[in-house]
Amino acid sequence: MRLLLVPLLIVTLLPQPLCADDQVRSVQEELRRRKLYFGDVDGRETSEVDEAVKRYQKRKGLNTAGVRDTETLRSLGLAERGEAPDDWPEEPVLRSDLTINVAAAAAEIAQESGVEPASIVGEKLAETEPSSRLTRGKPRLLTRSQQASARRAGGGSGTRNLAIAPEGIREFVRDFLKATEGKKLQEELRFYADYLTYYNNGLIDRRVVERTLLRYHARWPHRRYRQGKAVQYAFDAQRAEITVIYQVSFTLKGHGTKVSGTTNNRMVINAATSDPRIVSIQEHRAR
Repeated sequence: MRLLLVPLLIVTLLPQPLCADDQVRSVQEELRRRKLYFGDVDGRETSEVDEAVKRYQKRKGLNTAGVRDTETLRSLGLAERGEAPDDWPEEPVLRSDLTINVAAAAAEIAQESGVEPASIVGEKLAETEPSSRLTRGKPRLLTRSQQASARRAGGGSGTRNLAIAPEGIREFVRDFLKATEGKKLQEELRFYADYLTYYNNGLIDRRVVERTLLRYHARWPHRRYRQGKAVQYAFDAQRAEITVIYQVSFTLKGHGTKVSGTTNNRMVINAATSDPRIVSIQEHRAR
């Protein structure tokens, strides 16, 4: 991960953090707005404030210690979202932090397997049409009532030809996350299409993803991912695709380093066959 190194002179010109009382008052205001706190907004630390914080953390899938930590403050909008946690190392942490040199990876694969590098980065890749969901902004998501209607209707006319029923989408995401934290890389790779848009690296061959993940797993051998409660999805019956938006809390450990955080995630699933595969995956650090 590349962290921005800001000169001290510039830092001194930025707004200073809230003092303790102001921070408590701001937390009280935010929790009261969310109907989780009903006491006075007076900046005083009380058990009522702590319990309200715990209720909020539970709702958001955060660590329910009642502590106003950095993750909780960012979630409440009381800290800069783009700021990296102080304890994160200056190296790639998330999969999306990895910048892949596709040509170099293809050359390595070709040398080891004897395949032509062009079969990895050449004509075949150029002929593969990326999903329209990757470049055309946010998908139109179903509301909760629409999701419920789709479940009751067995998917509805717009989803009958898709291999995944609405009630199976959350399970698909859960199984994928379980595979990503396992020791067997092939368990994760089986979720990916032969060619997919992999985070910020554009459309690439799954073999390149495999080589990249081998190094990532070696750096972070212990990985835990917890899916947030809210999973939103949108169907594109014409393309036989499902776009899924979900949140993940994670903990990574390796070489004496531990990193925790939360990401907002988006995947596109080609659900036209009995073996649905991910054709696009993106993530952004939430906190």
